[in-house]
Amino acid sequence: MPSELRTGSEITPFLTLRAVTETAPVTISHDPQLSRLFDTVVRIEDGTVRTAE
Repeated sequence: MPSELRTGSEITPFLTLRAVTETAPVTISHDPQLSRLFDTVVRIEDGTVRTAE
């Protein structure tokens, strides 16, 4: 995980998102900040958030 992701407030959204996406696809609006936060752990395609392969 990138070194900048250290605080609970930054890590918690990833944990929550992953828990949801493991059960069903989730669509979100494109958010550059969110994309930067998750760029190493999720893949965003057509608004669908998926865990990285």
